Amino acid sequence: MIMKKLFLLLFISTALFSCKKDDASAPSIIGKWTLQSYKEKTTIPGSTPTESTSPGNGETIEFKTDNTVESCTNGTDCYSLNYNITNSILSVSETTDFTNAADKWELKTFTNNSLVLYQKSTESIQGDVIINEAWWTLSK
Repeated sequence: MIMKKLFLLLFISTALFSCKKDDASAPSIIGKWTLQSYKEKTTIPGSTPTESTSPGNGETIEFKTDNTVESCTNGTDCYSLNYNITNSILSVSETTDFTNAADKWELKTFTNNSLVLYQKSTESIQGDVIINEAWWTLSK
């Protein structure tokens, strides 16, 4: 009798704790996104950082299931690239080799309807290291 109770308890415990929750609410990047705003910040050593924010210009960015992304300004001037997302980093490249992709964006905010992409780069000019940052805010 004790063995039956232990077996039943073990069975119920296994059934309860081995169930995995489905994450049906995980956001998907697939679809057409519209640029809402673009913010830039440039920091030069010894100077006050400069910032500018521009409203969206009608640009759309469509992420497709075949890992291509199409960017269009006013529905006409369009180009396509390949993309890959690994550890919240969006890499964009003309080829499917993302090892040395020049465009890498961090997914700062990522929901079903809101996407904020962030990019930080540095360049050296006359010995000064200049930091450039950009934020793209998009919505579906």
